Amino acid sequence: MAKTTKTKKSPKEPLGTRAGTHIIRLALLLGLITTATTGGLFVLLGTVIDAANNGTDVSGGTITGIIVLALVSTLIVGFSLFLTQTSAVWEELHLRHKLVSHLMSLGTQERSAERTGSIVSLLTDDTERISYYRQTFLGPMIGSMLAPVITILIIGTTIDWEIAGWLALTIPAVPILIGSFEMVFRKVSGKTVSARWELSSTYLDAIQGLTTLRTFRAAKRISKQLADIGESNRVSMMKLLFGNQLVIFIVDAVFSLVMITLSAFLSYQALRDGDITIGQAVAVVLLSTIMLEPLDRIGQFFYVGMGGLAAQRKARAFLAEKPAYHIISDEKRATDPTVHQDAAASAQPGAITLHNVTFAYSADEDAKQVLRNLNLDIAPGEHVGLIGTSGGGKSTLAGLVLGDLVPRTGSVTVDGKIVGEVPAAQIRSGTAAVNQTTWLFTGTLADNLRIAKADATEDEMWQALDTAALAEDVRTMPDGLNTEVGERGYSLSGGQAQRLAIARAILANAPIMVFDEPTSHVDINSEAAILAAMEKVGRGKTVLTIAHRPTALRDVDRILVLKDGELAEEKQS
Repeated sequence: MAKTTKTKKSPKEPLGTRAGTHIIRLALLLGLITTATTGGLFVLLGTVIDAANNGTDVSGGTITGIIVLALVSTLIVGFSLFLTQTSAVWEELHLRHKLVSHLMSLGTQERSAERTGSIVSLLTDDTERISYYRQTFLGPMIGSMLAPVITILIIGTTIDWEIAGWLALTIPAVPILIGSFEMVFRKVSGKTVSARWELSSTYLDAIQGLTTLRTFRAAKRISKQLADIGESNRVSMMKLLFGNQLVIFIVDAVFSLVMITLSAFLSYQALRDGDITIGQAVAVVLLSTIMLEPLDRIGQFFYVGMGGLAAQRKARAFLAEKPAYHIISDEKRATDPTVHQDAAASAQPGAITLHNVTFAYSADEDAKQVLRNLNLDIAPGEHVGLIGTSGGGKSTLAGLVLGDLVPRTGSVTVDGKIVGEVPAAQIRSGTAAVNQTTWLFTGTLADNLRIAKADATEDEMWQALDTAALAEDVRTMPDGLNTEVGERGYSLSGGQAQRLAIARAILANAPIMVFDEPTSHVDINSEAAILAAMEKVGRGKTVLTIAHRPTALRDVDRILVLKDGELAEEKQS
């Protein structure tokens, strides 16, 4: 099976939607407006204090301003919270769809870089982390970083520029602190994500392989391994949380105290010199609390922020993956244009044609060629058997016919369409396959049959089951078509699962059928039933049946022998 390779992809490729990006900017703007209204409110409160101190009445405009600013600030905060939380849910849905679509586009090749549990973790927990990081944290965090600048402008324009100037000297300390801590804890955050992926993967492996573990008495050993990985995950998380709490303590105990003390001292000095009023002095102290807003976000930064950044890097790396055969097709394909002309000219509906096909699972020029200069013509309605030893290229040839793979050189024409020249979905619309390992989804028999035809009626499903020699078994089941097959079809025997796969292929009603060693994992009785079903299914269709031995072939027009990537001989059936 093919392996994926990682190629560089622009880190600027958006993970979210355009609307999500606009909401991030809007959240930033709303945060700045909230800062301005809160600052204005504190200035007006200083005016009220001055009026009380002087024994004068507070003007109606001041009272109105306080009410309006307080109301506006409250409404903006509530609206911003609703907007960011709602958009996070929608962006999570979009990102998960994007990741799943990319996973599907990688095809059926072996995924050696990631384990299934890691992918599940990326599609669930990490997707949520990324969405909430982008929508609920990023905009407000940037806004909070700009809050001190707005506060300084308010102090300077309404109270005193000298005080504003001294307080402005503290502004660079905030990004410097955050940047320093981010550099220190970036590695810890990345390890936390990796540890969580490893834990998910190992647990999934253990659950799926529980029977094997018990058979070989390895359950205790794997249980110990799971405990060790769980402890590693706990240690990584505790390190991140420790760093988070340490930063919060340092910031609250040192920087906050320094900021409040400095603003109080400057206000006292200006008040003593007669440069400001007592109300303005109080306003300066209140306004200095707004300058602490970035520090209030630090707690979120080391949990939501760092976790989101680490998960985002994982998502970008995953989206940068491409199947090796796509790289070959797009960048290094050396097909003679005349080959395509010949292929297009000889294309026939229901036919399969391979012309000078060479294929390798790596983009390297010196990579091992699984198929070499292979030529094959299968006429419409013909049944061809393909045999050969393991690793000889049989399943690779099937992958080419099904549109899962694209040749490095030469051309593959299936049902009148050239593989690699049209979307793979068009190739698959004319083909149906039954593989050596049947994948059944958790659900009912009907659910699995409708994978091939979503609107299949019960009559159509029963007819397909009858052709696949499975209808009699299903009728003995209490729930019939509504029988639950269990996870991966565990409630069915191997032979029943394969015949269900054949019935599913029948419902696809494709002109070309590919059987890739469908009897390799069943007993003799089940093999006979499957071969009989295959014989019925193949009538009137183009069929390619792959097997290890000629005895697993029945009613074929000819038998081809594939050895070391080449057609070594052809036998008449």
